[in-house]
Amino acid sequence: MTITLDDHIRVWNYSSVKVMDIRLAVLEPGERVQRYQLPAHSFIYVLDGHAQVRLDQSQYNMSRFHILHGGRGAFIDIVAEDRLEYYLILYKAVMMLPTSHPLLKHHGVDSSFRYQYAFVPGHPASLLLKLDDMYENWTTPDMLHQFQARTLFYQFVHALLLQMKQQGIEPVAPDLLSQVLHYMQEHYMEPITLKSLAELFDCSVSYLTKLFKSRLNDSPIRLLAKVRVQEAAKILARRGASLQEIAEIVGYPDAHTLSRSFKKVYGITPAQYRAAVSQTGNLIPDMPKLRTRSALVVTEPQCYSFNDYDSHLYLSGGLSMVKTSRSSSIATAALLLCFTLILSACAGGSTAPPTAASGKGTVSESGTGQQKQASTSEATISATQTYTDSKGTITIPAHPERIVDLTGSAIGNLLALGVKPVAATYDAMRSPYHKGMLEGIVNLGEGSNAEAILNLEPDLIITYDYLEDTQYEALSQIAPG
Repeated sequence: MTITLDDHIRVWNYSSVKVMDIRLAVLEPGERVQRYQLPAHSFIYVLDGHAQVRLDQSQYNMSRFHILHGGRGAFIDIVAEDRLEYYLILYKAVMMLPTSHPLLKHHGVDSSFRYQYAFVPGHPASLLLKLDDMYENWTTPDMLHQFQARTLFYQFVHALLLQMKQQGIEPVAPDLLSQVLHYMQEHYMEPITLKSLAELFDCSVSYLTKLFKSRLNDSPIRLLAKVRVQEAAKILARRGASLQEIAEIVGYPDAHTLSRSFKKVYGITPAQYRAAVSQTGNLIPDMPKLRTRSALVVTEPQCYSFNDYDSHLYLSGGLSMVKTSRSSSIATAALLLCFTLILSACAGGSTAPPTAASGKGTVSESGTGQQKQASTSEATISATQTYTDSKGTITIPAHPERIVDLTGSAIGNLLALGVKPVAATYDAMRSPYHKGMLEGIVNLGEGSNAEAILNLEPDLIITYDYLEDTQYEALSQIAPG
């Protein structure tokens, strides 16, 4: 069920509105605004000229006096067929009603400002006079004039809604699903969450989830993972980048997370995929595709500058890259349990009984304190425990002292726990977040040199479980479990 114009007018009456920007723009013949995502709710009023305009899935042939409204998050394409001059008004609106208000029970009112409409007003001169006055006041560097522009905006909206009512124009609900899918295609490399998507498109998390489930039988985040993995597959096929570098490019925090998602979509690991493409020269089909991308075009970002102090939130869609803090690194230390741990037999000797793990080996009562300490230390060194992962069950030292980290991304977890490995890969060593903490750690490059690892005499090697069997066997020869 969609809202009517009367519902839309009621929403305007109960909302707090803030003008974000008023701009006068010109496009020369053949110029275009391509794949621009509206950073706020917007009006476009054509002063002169002619253009083909696409707003999400709707196509419009716009000329003089034509007016168009689109909501925040909508994608717009404009191709000027001759010199095009138009006003762009960007605004923010928030409903100011208690959650118990009857109006909020009407389906769709919470997203009323995202509704779309385009038409030629029956009396365009009255709207144009208000727009000219609004623009003149808005561009005057005086707060009182800009306040006047905001009051004129209400008059403009009133005149517009009145003419819509007289002409029988009804607002049309946008295709929210299409908008979100387009956004994923454009911003998959950013740290998108379900909550941030809902906020960006002015809907609730539950509504967005139900929409994806009903129309695509999947969740937004799982579809986002498919988009990211498909992009990762393209990079794997044509670049020599490491898996950690690819993970960062497509929006994953580390190589392990990318590998897990990749295997769910393609059924094989990234390393297996790259090897297969290298042998055949062809991309391997993945599981059923999310959607055809024929309607998507390469974008050239074209942004409008705002006067408002907080407008950057809307230009960027309210999303930003977030560094992992030390506290979050400690919280994610449990992820180390997901790694494949390989034990080195450099020290040799039999496994100590369970009592040795707690330092309670047999010690003579008449021995000195130094003898007791030595016995306890030896028991601690020889203590072991078993660990089970996808490769099987292995024996690992309870207190490893010479750790080689081949993950490329988990070194932060080790450092947060006060554990400093003797060696790590290039990806770990170049991280700016560990500056000043890596002195004395050997740089193993890609970590593929088995001889270099052997010379370090490790008692524990940490890597991910997506290793090829041949790589795993090679490391097992260095560190049999």
